[in-house]
Amino acid sequence: MSDETPKKPSIKFSEVLEAYELSDFGAPSDVRTFIDLETGAVRVRSETCDLPDYEDSADWEDSDSVIELPTKHDLDLGQRLVFAFADAELSGDDADKVRFFFRKKGAYRRFKDLLESRSMLERWYEFEEEATKRTLRMWCEDKGIALTDS
Repeated sequence: MSDETPKKPSIKFSEVLEAYELSDFGAPSDVRTFIDLETGAVRVRSETCDLPDYEDSADWEDSDSVIELPTKHDLDLGQRLVFAFADAELSGDDADKVRFFFRKKGAYRRFKDLLESRSMLERWYEFEEEATKRTLRMWCEDKGIALTDS
């Protein structure tokens, strides 16, 4: 008899990232994404969208082997990330403007307008993408999810 626990399957990071991005699209709770830790399957649940590429069954969501992927809010990739970018990439005056923007509604629009006027919008998207990937990988590691890059 072996004391080894069964090895959990590796999951492609690209699939995890795609599911994360899918759940970040639209209103909160429109789309929820999950990973089945026993099979490595990425699962998607939506009450409002037809998602034919993903298996949907009421049985799996209550399984102990299924874990819900975090959202951008869960990973704290909103305002904190904007401020990190502003501090690292913008002048002091522009960084102060960004902080002021986030005291009122429409902050992301004004932030992106400022970046567009400084020809820095693409740099923001790259910064955001790298931070998202890094943070999502750390989340997977914390949850014991084995990832592959292929």
